[in-house]
Amino acid sequence: EAGRALLTTVRVQNIGEKDENQVKVRVEIPELGISATDYIDELQADESTTTEELYMRIPQCAKEGEYTLQVSIEYDEYFAEVTDRRVIEVLNPCDCSVPGRQVITTTTQPSDYATSYPCTECPNLGCAGTTVPSGGQTGGTTVEKTVITIGPETQEVAVGASVSYLLSLNNQGSGSRTYVVSVQGADEWADVRMSPSNVVVVGAGETKAIYLHVAPKSSATDGEKMFTVSVRADDKALKEVVLRASVKGKAATGGIQIGRSGLEIGFFVLLALLVILALVIVFSKLKGPDKEEPEEDGAQTYY
Repeated sequence: EAGRALLTTVRVQNIGEKDENQVKVRVEIPELGISATDYIDELQADESTTTEELYMRIPQCAKEGEYTLQVSIEYDEYFAEVTDRRVIEVLNPCDCSVPGRQVITTTTQPSDYATSYPCTECPNLGCAGTTVPSGGQTGGTTVEKTVITIGPETQEVAVGASVSYLLSLNNQGSGSRTYVVSVQGADEWADVRMSPSNVVVVGAGETKAIYLHVAPKSSATDGEKMFTVSVRADDKALKEVVLRASVKGKAATGGIQIGRSGLEIGFFVLLALLVILALVIVFSKLKGPDKEEPEEDGAQTYY
């Protein structure tokens, strides 16, 4: 759909007789002027591999219809190239040239099942307000849409360690929005920190991430813990998600710290023993001459 991301992975197989280095993989839709590139460091003969996800964003104002997705692979120091093509279909509810759609200019609120889209930023599509797909309920105002994803929903964590949950905010509206993220239900058993902040401004068409770092307190008991993450914008609740953390004992680093304390105690005990031994030796040497003098006097008496 227009305005959203298109993620592509390419499977590449080396059917040649020699290894290839720095293989360039490029995907593009020339008609939309978008492309993405990835590199495969090494691909041995008869070996196959899959690229990372190649990200392209379909323009918000792309016309609805079929487009050619072109995949090209350059190898042999970029002197050789193979290409492939696929046809994809792009949907755009703002494209008013599609039969059965109409421009909505009324200010009445849409019904629960109405679908509306902000289309005023696409004058090339001939839309002056909000459009709805054919068969949809007419009447309504522009809805500022936000796509919110968060995960993973459950993680294991030990006392003394921490885990991170990723919250992604995709603003599909026509203007910037300020989002406020809050956490409830974790105060008793964990410390929660958000980075870069719990308040973030996301521009139109942009996506930003917030990381929730959860660290169980030393008093936390073993077992599954739950907490709620809430997202608000414009004083309205957008989404609430219940996340879980399975707390299991102490972190591995705790054992290392205990071992270190034991070594320090052993060192001081050994040091004390060495000092005592040194004092015994010193006192023995000091008393030694007093015991030898009578023996010398006795020897002179015999003479």
